[in-house]
Formats: sequence, structure tokens, C-alpha cells
Amino acid sequence: MKYKIIFSDFDGTISRSDNTVSEKVKAAVDRYVKAGGKFILATGRLFSAVRPRAQELNLHGEVIVYQGGGIYDIDGGKPLWLNTIPTQKAARLLEELEKLDAFCQKHNIFVIADEIHNDLILTDREHIMYGNVSEHAKMNSIICTAPSKTFNLAGIQGSNILIANEEVRKVFQAQVAKAHASANDFAGPATIAAYNESEAWLDELLEVLKSNSQYFVDFIHEHC
Repeated sequence: MKYKIIFSDFDGTISRSDNTVSEKVKAAVDRYVKAGGKFILATGRLFSAVRPRAQELNLHGEVIVYQGGGIYDIDGGKPLWLNTIPTQKAARLLEELEKLDAFCQKHNIFVIADEIHNDLILTDREHIMYGNVSEHAKMNSIICTAPSKTFNLAGIQGSNILIANEEVRKVFQAQVAKAHASANDFAGPATIAAYNESEAWLDELLEVLKSNSQYFVDFIHEHC
């Protein structure tokens, strides 16, 4: 066997645009594993979101989640390794972002920031978008968000691409046109409804997430 282990993304790699996995892919993964290979998903998803999909692929063992911030056991459902940010360090985030911006400015680096989870804040802290760090950061970055995570609208195939720099925006629009890439017919109305009429839904979601988070913390304290 040439490759004894394969690490693979899930969304857009294993899964299709409709969030399903083809039988052909399932069969290929199954053949590889039965031949002795180790197939590990590495995703930005929460463990609870990717675990059923890993089980759908009949995978066992480790799965990498949280953009590399955690490794979980698929069968046992428990973390094998976690790398979280302590509260005292989180207060220094803006300072670190400013240092990052200064570094990018010094070395002429253009930033593409994936901030798709920016609405899902479970504390009273405010999310700081990279483009708000400085004027330089705003004009030398592309900020990517979407209603899909916050409002559970993954099926609309729509995203928000925020580009303050007009020249960069024109280049981006030209590339999108060449690729014939577009959201489906539901994307526009769904996005407008999500941001304009669904604040109450988001408030309820955050309360559910907070409750689930606290339940998890209490369970760990009680049983571990």
C-alpha cells in the first residue's frame, strides 16, 4: 500500500454540494480501510456534527475537529486531545490581531479570513472581525461569512464575501463569473429573512447552545 494513512477534509471533499456522500466515495473509503489503510477525517466542524457522518462511512478511531483544535474518538465519543484558549488569554486577542496585521503589512500579505461562526458567541464578548482591526486590514483582506452555520441554511449554497477594496472586489467578481458560480434560487430570500427577521430564533439558539455547553461542563465535573 502506497499511502498507509489519509487525512481528508469533509465538506466539499467527501461530501457533495447537497451535503450527501456518494455511494462511490463510501465504497472507495471502505476498500481502502479493509486493505489496511487508516482514513481520518479532519474538519472544522463540531464533533457532534461530523460524528454521524464518520459513522456513515463506517469509520472508527480518531477524527480531527474544531479546525485542528480537538481530536475525538468516534466510537467512544470522548476527546483524546483538546487545545482550547484559556479565558485570560482570550483578552489578548485584539492585541494579537494587531500584531498579525502589522506582520502582514510588513511582508505584503493578503488575508482571507473565514469567520463563518462569528454570530455564535456564548459569552458577552463581541466578535472582532479581522477587517475591523485597522484600515490596512480592511483594505487588504477578504472576510468570509455565511448564514448557513448561524441559521442552519447550508442547503442554500450561499455565502457573504466582504471585500472593502474595490479593485480586489472587481477581480473576485470576474473570477466568479468565469466559474459560473452562483447560489441557488432560495439563497437571496433565505439570507434576507435570516438576517432581517430571525433575531428571535438566533437568541433561542444561543440559549440552547449555552445550556448544552453548561450541561457538558457539569457532566464532566460530576463524572470525571
